[in-house]
Amino acid sequence: DLHSFPTRRSSDLHIDALVKELETSRATGRPDTPIASWLTAAVRGVEALAASTGREQQAGCYGLLTSSRAIPNAAVGRHLRRIAESKGVPGIDGSLESLAAHGLFPDDIAAIRSRLHDKATLNRLQQDAVSPNGVLAGRSLLVRAPTSGGKTLIAELAMLRQWRLGRKTVFLLPLRALAHEQSAAVRRHYGDRLGIRVIVSTGELADDDDLLRHNQFDVAFLTYEKFTALASARPRFVEDLGVVVLDEIQMIEDSSRGRTLELLLVRLQRVRRERSWPQLIVLCGELANLDSLQTWLGLNVVGSNERPIPLIQGVVSPSGSIRQRDPAYEVPTAASCPGFPARAKTGRGDRYDADKRAHAAIAVARHVIRTQGKQALFFCFSTWQARRLASWLADDLGLAPAAELVVALSEADTSQDHRARSLLVSIAKKGVAFHIADLDSEERRAVEAGFHAGEIRALVATPTLAMGVNSPTDTVVFVDNGIYNYEERREIPISVPMYRNMAGRAGRLLPGGPPSGTALLLAVSDPDAQRLWDRYIEGPVPALESRLGELPAEDLAIALLHLQTEATAVQLAEDLGRTYWGSLQQRTDLWVRTYRRRLEESLAQLAKEGFAVESRPGRWTLAPLGKTAAAFGLGVRSARRLVHLAGKLRGATEAMDVLALVALTQATVAMDEVVMPKGTTPVTLEADKRGPLKNRPILWDALLDTYMEIGRASCRERV
Repeated sequence: DLHSFPTRRSSDLHIDALVKELETSRATGRPDTPIASWLTAAVRGVEALAASTGREQQAGCYGLLTSSRAIPNAAVGRHLRRIAESKGVPGIDGSLESLAAHGLFPDDIAAIRSRLHDKATLNRLQQDAVSPNGVLAGRSLLVRAPTSGGKTLIAELAMLRQWRLGRKTVFLLPLRALAHEQSAAVRRHYGDRLGIRVIVSTGELADDDDLLRHNQFDVAFLTYEKFTALASARPRFVEDLGVVVLDEIQMIEDSSRGRTLELLLVRLQRVRRERSWPQLIVLCGELANLDSLQTWLGLNVVGSNERPIPLIQGVVSPSGSIRQRDPAYEVPTAASCPGFPARAKTGRGDRYDADKRAHAAIAVARHVIRTQGKQALFFCFSTWQARRLASWLADDLGLAPAAELVVALSEADTSQDHRARSLLVSIAKKGVAFHIADLDSEERRAVEAGFHAGEIRALVATPTLAMGVNSPTDTVVFVDNGIYNYEERREIPISVPMYRNMAGRAGRLLPGGPPSGTALLLAVSDPDAQRLWDRYIEGPVPALESRLGELPAEDLAIALLHLQTEATAVQLAEDLGRTYWGSLQQRTDLWVRTYRRRLEESLAQLAKEGFAVESRPGRWTLAPLGKTAAAFGLGVRSARRLVHLAGKLRGATEAMDVLALVALTQATVAMDEVVMPKGTTPVTLEADKRGPLKNRPILWDALLDTYMEIGRASCRERV
C-alpha cells in the first residue's frame, strides 16, 4: 500500500523496493534477474520512494557477487492469487465468462468477445492484470507489452467496469490519427452494442466539444494538449473521472511533446494523492528498462514480452546483403535483396545519403512488393523525402490503382484543394500513397483506410503513422533513421524505444493480417550498417529520459505555479523535485537551494511583465496572462513576442481579426524551427507585393520588426 509510506521505517522502504524491482523485472519477460542489478536498482528505489513522501534517504549496498549470480523471476502463482482474493480480487481462469465475477455483465462479455474476433480466452498479460493486479477492482497499473500484446484490452476492461459504476473514462493519446482510430474501434465494439457514448476532441473543427463541455459522454478520446487545456480551465473535470488511460508513455522523452506529458502526469498524481482517484492505466510498448519511470509513477507493472506475430528485424547493407535477427533462431541469419548496389545520383552533396537510402528503398520495394507480393510501409522523417519517395515508387512499381482512395479524394471538399492532395491523387492511381502532415485529417483517414484494406500496396509515411495506428503490413522499411534538429543543425538518431514502436507496425495481430512481420533499416555504408545493428537490433533499451529540465527557469515557474493556486519559490522547487525529471536528479539541499534561487529570480521578472503576481509576501500566483500561456503550453518567450505585437496593433486602427491572429503565430518560438525550402519564390518588400498584408501596413511592420529583433533572416530570405 503506497499510501502508508510516511509511517514506515527505512527497512520497510527497502523491502518494498526489493519486491517492486522483482515485479518490474518479471514484467520485462526475462527468465531471471542479475542479483547485483537487482540490489543496485532497489537502492535507487529506496531513495526515490522516500523522496516521494518528502523524506531523504541515503541508501547503500555492500557485497561481493560474481557477475553470473541471478535470481529466477517467479510467475504469478496460487499463493499470490489467494492473497489477491482475500483483498477482494477474485481469481480468473482465462475464460471470458470468468470476468463476470469481477463485475462485468453478459452484454459486456459478448462485446469483448466481438473485440477479440470471437476468441474466447484472455492471454496471460490480461489475466495477470485482472487477477492478482485488480484492474477491474479499480487499481492503477503500468502495462508494458509489445505490439499486439493485448495492452489496449486491459484499458477497455477498466473502461467497462467504470462505466457500469456510472463513471467516465478518458483516453489520452499523442496523435489525432490515433485518437480517431481508437475511438472508432471502441464505438464499433462497445458504443453500438452497449450504448456507450463515445466522443473525440483533439482540436479539430469536427470535434465533439459541445458534448465534452456539458459532460455528455461516457468515454472521451483526447490528445495530451487538449486534456491539459481542459484540466486547466475546469479542474473538477479530472476529479469527476473514473479512469484515465494514458497511451504511449514513451513519449515522455519526446523533445516536443514530452514536457506536456510529464506535467500532465504531475497533475494527475497530485489529484490522486488528494483523492485516491481516478484510476490510472498507463500503457507502453516494448521497453525493457522501466525502473525509474515505474518508481516515479508508483504503479504496479504488468508486462509480457510475448509477441503473437513474430517480428524479424534486419539491416540492409549497400551491397544488398541483409543481416537479420529472427526469433526462430538463436543466432543472426543472412539474406539478400536483388537490385543492389542502388543508384545514388544526386545534384546536391547534402542530400547524397538521403538519395542513396531512397534508391535502396526502391530496390527493397521491388523485391518485397512486386516479387513477393507483399505490402510495405516506408518511414521517412521529413515531408519532402516522403513525397519524393512516394512519387518515385509510383513511377517504378507499376501497381494497380487504389481506386477507393482516388474516389474518396475526388469527393472531398474541392474548395480546400492543395498541392499535396493533387500529388496524392496522381500516385494513388498507381497504387502508392503518402501519409504526412500536409494532408488534412479527412485525407489522412482515407489513406489509413486504403492501406488497412490492402489496396495501397506501398505507403510512405512520416512518424505521424507510427504510434498505434493499425497497419497490418508485412514489412516496415526505415528509409531514414535520424531526425534533423534545427536548433543543433544536425541529424539526431531516433531513440531505441521509438524504433521499436515503429518497427512494431509490421505484423500486427488483425483479421487478415500477415503471419509475421519484418522491419528493415537501410544503411549507406558498411560501418553505418554495423552502427545500426549495434544500436537498434542488439543494443539495450536505455531508461526513459525526461525533457522537463530543458525548459528555461521562467517556463518551469509558470508550469509549476499553474498546477496550484498559490505557492512559494521553496514549494515550487520541492514540486520540481517530485517530477520525473526531478526524480532522476541528485536532489541534495544544494540542488533545492539552487533551483529556489532560480525560480525566485524568474518569478520577480515574470511579475514585472504581467505573468505572475506576488499575492502575499513570498507567495506567488499566476496573472491572467500567465494562466493563458500555461494552459496552452505557450512558452514565456513566445508570449512576450505576441504581447509585443498585439500591443502595436491595439494602438493602431487595424483590426485584430483572423488574418492578424494567423500572422501573429509567425512570431512564436515554434516557428523559428520552420525552414523554407531553398529555391522558392521570395516575397519582396515592395508594398504592392505583400499579398494579403498589402493593406495592413501596421501588421506588416510589426512582423518585420519582430523578425529583426529575434535575429531571424531577412523577410525576403525567410519567405
